[in-house]
Amino acid sequence: MDYFTGHPTVTLYKPLISPEGRLKGTIAFHLDLTSMGFTLRQMVAPVQGEFFVVERDGAVVLHPDTGALFKQYVSEALMDKMTSGEGHLYDKKSNAWYYYYSFTNPDWFVIYRVSGETLTDITRHETTIVGWGFALAAIIIILFGLYLRHASRTVLMHIINAIKTGDVSEAPRLEAMLSHTIQSNKEREMAYVRQATHDALTGCKNRRAFDSDIAELLNAQQPFAMALVDIDNFKSINDTLGHLTGDIVLRNVAREGIQIMQPHHVSLYRYGGEEFAVIFQAEQMTSALSLLEAWRTAVEKRVWREENLRVTFSGGLGEWHF
Repeated sequence: MDYFTGHPTVTLYKPLISPEGRLKGTIAFHLDLTSMGFTLRQMVAPVQGEFFVVERDGAVVLHPDTGALFKQYVSEALMDKMTSGEGHLYDKKSNAWYYYYSFTNPDWFVIYRVSGETLTDITRHETTIVGWGFALAAIIIILFGLYLRHASRTVLMHIINAIKTGDVSEAPRLEAMLSHTIQSNKEREMAYVRQATHDALTGCKNRRAFDSDIAELLNAQQPFAMALVDIDNFKSINDTLGHLTGDIVLRNVAREGIQIMQPHHVSLYRYGGEEFAVIFQAEQMTSALSLLEAWRTAVEKRVWREENLRVTFSGGLGEWHF
């Protein structure tokens, strides 16, 4: 109780100790609980309820109603359940929810109390809104589905009537739209397939395509011939002239091979690094050696931009029979 005003108050103080350990004085000040309670009245709560501050024993320290100061506002049994730094709990006796945050020094609790009836009304109201929202969404979906059904049926009927009667005044537009969509999807699919099965640098098929094609021939027990080709001294080309020149060599060696093999429906693969693989199926096996020799000769005779650059490759050829 304040000595001069007679109003309840909270005093905060701290003793001032000298470096020698002597008491030099005390600094203290009073909290104007009435003014601070007015601040609580100005707070905007998310739902209807009340803010207040209590001590560990449940006695009110701050409250919008100054007449409640220092009165037992929360039971000690309920305070004993507030064991964490923050949380909430329900009191059946008062049918109220208590949301709290605790301090350690001083041992106070900031509490927001909401009656059970208030939360029940809010829940009922929100549930009603959600229910009506789902109902409205269901109606919109049903109506949209009926519209799509009618629209798609109309489009199909126009196409069928055009086929039956020969009247193509409407059909060309619809057919063009469908054809364009199918063609676009097909082109997109082919682009994805090419990215997955072809080497970006050389344009040859990649190792993944090689493994797939070999497995297919083995599973079908079809005879085939396979050649493995390795560019001679490729590491020296890379080290001497740089990786850019190395890429140019790989690209042009592959181009020479594709130009020779492709007209005969022979697949060329980049097997790895400077290695290439060629698969000759049964009907191409007899011409395998001559095609490889034509490729080797074309690469050997090629004139390169880099002075003194000469590119050759070595390889081997084998046949598989079942």
